[in-house]
Amino acid sequence: MTTETPSPRPGSGSARGAFRTGLLSVPPLVTAAIGLALVLIAALVTGEAGAAGASIGWVLATSALFVGTVTVHGVTRAAPAASLLVALLTYVLTVLGLALVFVALTRSGVIGDTVDAGWLGGTVIACTVVWVTVAVALALRLRQPIYDLPSAPSGASVADEEANVR
Repeated sequence: MTTETPSPRPGSGSARGAFRTGLLSVPPLVTAAIGLALVLIAALVTGEAGAAGASIGWVLATSALFVGTVTVHGVTRAAPAASLLVALLTYVLTVLGLALVFVALTRSGVIGDTVDAGWLGGTVIACTVVWVTVAVALALRLRQPIYDLPSAPSGASVADEEANVR
């Protein structure tokens, strides 16, 4: 245990690091492609109501997931010990927020006439699955050490350290 302040690893938790690793750029782009495809399919299959439902679902899912990802990355950078708590809190607040939006849309009477509920819910689910799948695939490819190796003394070489370990 030392009193030395560890220097942050590049890309460890900042939003800039998340952009460098693709965690804030690739999932939104892939989700945008899937969302646009779903809007076009909905427009062809069920018309204007389906396209409106798919569009709203696409915007809801993408914005909720982007805000959650940015929040968790910011907290991970500032206070890594709190990142799991904030991630769980962000998840709960996202689910509650989506539920409130669905209740508001249902109570306003827009669902059914102007917005197709099936395309709305299906698009939210599809975009969420795509976002999470792409984010997990990117995270699995990151080569991020889970601990810091001890630094070598100024005059010692790697061969000297290996000899001392044996």
